[in-house]
Amino acid sequence: MIGTLNMKEARGLLWLKDEVKRSTISIKPEGEEGEITMTPTLGKIKFSPEIKGNQWSVNLSLAIEGNIVQNETYLNLMNEDVLNNLNKEFATSLEERVAQTIEKLQQEYKTDVIQFGRRFHQKYPQQWKKVSGRWDEKFPEVKVQIDVDANIRRPGYIGPPAALPRDEVKE
Repeated sequence: MIGTLNMKEARGLLWLKDEVKRSTISIKPEGEEGEITMTPTLGKIKFSPEIKGNQWSVNLSLAIEGNIVQNETYLNLMNEDVLNNLNKEFATSLEERVAQTIEKLQQEYKTDVIQFGRRFHQKYPQQWKKVSGRWDEKFPEVKVQIDVDANIRRPGYIGPPAALPRDEVKE
């Protein structure tokens, strides 16, 4: 065992390995007191390795869809503009989680548990042969670009708290 990941990094690793079964993602919207929690119902990840000269990189595309299960804010989740902003915040949250995990694996542990090497080997077998014996040195140098698309499919019936006066709801 090389080391341990904290909870956020462990969940990021599960996303990278496409092994998320049940989870929640909570965000604290900007300017709000409480949090909003989403349960992902669909998640896809695509790895696209590229080699340009000596620069090896991987483009990660993550798509996540989910349902809102809890709203502790004054936001009206039936408002389309509010939902669009929340989609962006959920995407940013997942991107940060995955980036933090990759950085720790590359820089601190220098271990490729997310199998970038296998993907390079499949797409670039000739170039792979040149680095396969020293992949532990090359792996930390691989640049990673992360693109996340989040989509709240159903805000459900989770509007603002029922006891909240209508004039305090943020549209």
